[in-house]
Amino acid sequence: MMATKDDNLPNILFLGLDSISRLNFDRHFPMTAKLLAKHGFYTLYGYNKVADNTFVNLTPLLTGHYLEDIWNETISKTVFLNYFPLIWKEYSNRGYNTLLLEDAPYMATFNYLKIGFNEKPTDYYLRPFSLAIEPDVHNDCYLDKPEIEIYYDYVYDFVKAINERHQRYFGFTFLARLTHDHINSAGLADSHVHRLLDKLFTDSLLANTVVVFFSDHGIRFGKIRETLSGKLEERMPFMHIYLPDELRNKYDKSMAINENRLTTPFDIHSTLKHLITGKQLLNSGSNGVKYGKTLLQEIPEDRSCQSIPILEHWCSCQSSEPVADLNSVSFVSRFIVDSINRLFATDFVDKCQPLTLRRTVSAYEQHLNDKVLQFEQSLNDVMDRHVVYSRKRTKEHIRHYLITISVEPSGGLFEATVNVDTRSRHMQIIGDISRINRYYNQSDCIDNQFVRRYCYCFQ
Repeated sequence: MMATKDDNLPNILFLGLDSISRLNFDRHFPMTAKLLAKHGFYTLYGYNKVADNTFVNLTPLLTGHYLEDIWNETISKTVFLNYFPLIWKEYSNRGYNTLLLEDAPYMATFNYLKIGFNEKPTDYYLRPFSLAIEPDVHNDCYLDKPEIEIYYDYVYDFVKAINERHQRYFGFTFLARLTHDHINSAGLADSHVHRLLDKLFTDSLLANTVVVFFSDHGIRFGKIRETLSGKLEERMPFMHIYLPDELRNKYDKSMAINENRLTTPFDIHSTLKHLITGKQLLNSGSNGVKYGKTLLQEIPEDRSCQSIPILEHWCSCQSSEPVADLNSVSFVSRFIVDSINRLFATDFVDKCQPLTLRRTVSAYEQHLNDKVLQFEQSLNDVMDRHVVYSRKRTKEHIRHYLITISVEPSGGLFEATVNVDTRSRHMQIIGDISRINRYYNQSDCIDNQFVRRYCYCFQ
């Protein structure tokens, strides 16, 4: 049975754009920013990504799980993703019409280096259309029209049609091609987003709709990633949320407070659960939500990355001091290179060339809170995300470095957070080693999504 307007449940509309930080939104979206202010969108200034790229950040948002909870590389080419507990399934069970719309089909969230879906995941699924037009997309245009405009015209028509049928919808759109590659490409989307939202509001099509306008992370490549600002921006994508009047009247105080609290994709998922169930679900595993907290209730002021948990490598809640003498951390840089080379030691030893350190580009000592300094051990069920803390006094001999290195022969730039025990010289990499410049076709000899960013194929 379709959900009708009598059900008093809101529509949900996600408008996602790839690789735009909150600060880069401020730089490049002046038209859209004015419209968001006019209509009272909330801005999550403390919104922090929880992993590296699109797939691993949208999975927490859409499922409430870290990717490694439910998927791994060994099944990437054999198991279809229909089993994912995607949140739109819960809305579909309540009679919602569901939509999944992405452009750039060969790097789409659920298809890049993965097998994708064997049955359409939503009622309206635009991948067949995207594949059909792909040969004729050039310079971000399909024939004589901007590609983004074609997709946004579809979004408008979809919203209008469902409204005319007096039904409900859950629409998830995520566009990547225009903004993925270059930091200044974000500005090219401003007029198109403004046009879509302005038309939807002007035509009164969002009267009972929660709109989530967001990105997955900031730009992950380019010169800005070598700066401290760029490192922080990459971890803090933009997140703007519109609540219709009834919800705003009920939850405005909490939403206003939460604009300046630490938030994550898990909280978006918990909020979606709150909206469809009508109640706040506690962090209670299968009976609730595992990591997130609903934005419709106040997020604790003392919330930390460790309580979520977010690995230190992705956490923006810390101060960083540049290391003046880069030679003093050269042993840490060599450890990072050795750690990368160990990834090639078995399955890829005959395909990927060993890397050598060219130089340490930058190093920052991170000053973290006592929780981090009391780190005792990690439990490996979720890629080192579950940690155990010591009750002993703060481990002042532990140093935490965010280090960027360049390597040969690939010219790769890599960034890693490394914990160093100054007594024993024991070192531990926290989270992933990020590739922060492009690798183009350097790794075409392998199709492992994780290792590709590091591999430089034998010629």
